[in-house]
Amino acid sequence: MAAWGASNRRTLDRWLGPLVSLALVLPLTAVVWAAETSEKCWDIPDEVGSLADNPEAATAYLDPGGTPGRDSRLNQLLRPVTWTACGDDDAPATVGAILVAATTGQTLDEQNGPAVPHTLPMAQVVHETVMVLGGSRQRERPHRAEFWREPEALVPDALKPYLATMLTAYVGDLEQGLHDSAGKRWDEQSTAVFDRDTNEARVIFNSKTDALIPLRNLVTELTTHPEAYATLYDAFRSSYAHYLDHVQLDSEGVLTAGTAEAPRLGEFTEFWRLSYGPAVLARLRALHIEKGTIEDTVAFDLAVLEHSRGVVIPTPEPLEGPAWSGDIARRAPAASAHEWEQQQQTGFLDGRQHLLWVLDTWATDQEIPPAELPPLHAALEEGYLFSHAQAARTFY
Repeated sequence: MAAWGASNRRTLDRWLGPLVSLALVLPLTAVVWAAETSEKCWDIPDEVGSLADNPEAATAYLDPGGTPGRDSRLNQLLRPVTWTACGDDDAPATVGAILVAATTGQTLDEQNGPAVPHTLPMAQVVHETVMVLGGSRQRERPHRAEFWREPEALVPDALKPYLATMLTAYVGDLEQGLHDSAGKRWDEQSTAVFDRDTNEARVIFNSKTDALIPLRNLVTELTTHPEAYATLYDAFRSSYAHYLDHVQLDSEGVLTAGTAEAPRLGEFTEFWRLSYGPAVLARLRALHIEKGTIEDTVAFDLAVLEHSRGVVIPTPEPLEGPAWSGDIARRAPAASAHEWEQQQQTGFLDGRQHLLWVLDTWATDQEIPPAELPPLHAALEEGYLFSHAQAARTFY
């Protein structure tokens, strides 16, 4: 009998040993999902909610590493059951705050201050979030962003502003992903890379990582929410102003174009990429109005103006060297959106007119020779019209 008992204890030890070790390594996982007593709501444990105030822990916890997919912690956190809390907690706000902390390295309260450099794990969480919510991990989606054919929303409205904050912290990468130009510089198989020019990580959205369609699907969803729309619009315009910061006259009086990250001497092809974000937003806004996703256009536009940071313009004395990606989207406004509309007597959400006004304002402040301005106008007009046409072919 004693021999039988010892044998069985050894058998139990052999099976239970790894389980005990796993429980010690992943204590939060057990806490998070053991709390779910049904598939109708989520009882948010304190240990999980506290991740929103601990960016380093949030990044480490959600980092998909080499095992992205349906069983990742991030995918589990983004399951539809987490959209509804069992008690009085605001589940989307909790999930959103955790995502912002994990991907920006800062809490929500720190989003208006100086940004911090992004790490590879942060960028990988961004990429995997897009893959999950864009449809690649959870459900099949249409090949293109035919959003009106999909009755089930990807994300609840309350989560959309947080996701917009997450994406715009990587505004340059977002622009390249929407424009499908990310694969021209980086390893096409990478989901995130470390950029030695800027000393921070970049997230890669391209066809080789199957991220283009999920990114477009997610941006399509976000633009139904006025605050998320405003966040995206502000970031795209800030990126444009950041580019103009570094356009100067050379010793021969010829304009030199480029940013500190990627100079392009004598050419303004960047206008095509920089105008694509505002063109995409304009296209999606029109589609949402057409399909009834935006029911009250006037109310929606007024809400966008209320949530916008305001008008951003190039600075006369930009900082030397590259800026952190997060700082580009947090550019301080020169005026409110309402003030600008009243002064200019034109729509703040008219991306083409607004980009041209910023260009003219910059040219006046920099005392650009009049002969140099028409080619810039032509390049920007051409870029915006091309971008709008391309957006119409992509989002329909």
